[in-house]
Amino acid sequence: MKVLIIRADDTTEVADVINLNLDWLQHTVGGYIEGFYGRSGWHGYCNEEGKLLGLPANNVATAFAKELGWRSGGDVLAGDVVFLGTGADGAEDSVPVWLLHELSYYLGG
Repeated sequence: MKVLIIRADDTTEVADVINLNLDWLQHTVGGYIEGFYGRSGWHGYCNEEGKLLGLPANNVATAFAKELGWRSGGDVLAGDVVFLGTGADGAEDSVPVWLLHELSYYLGG
């Protein structure tokens, strides 16, 4: 399964994950996960306690998620963030190709 990781240092990575599970997600975001979503079949995970732990704001992931329809209510994502697709049955799915194209456009590439 392909996932998009946007790190708090503004780097991005598309990773192939063989066994996407809770342990992998927690390791990647550095703690307990919190889900967020927007429109059009995607969702993401961040560290649930990121701001309490003093993780840096992830301005790229925050702005990109808002661009994709995340209603943040003024909230900011902190730490490393994982973006995924949402399958027809609500299950985890590979990050949509259109989302990767949007990211490339958003980052000016």
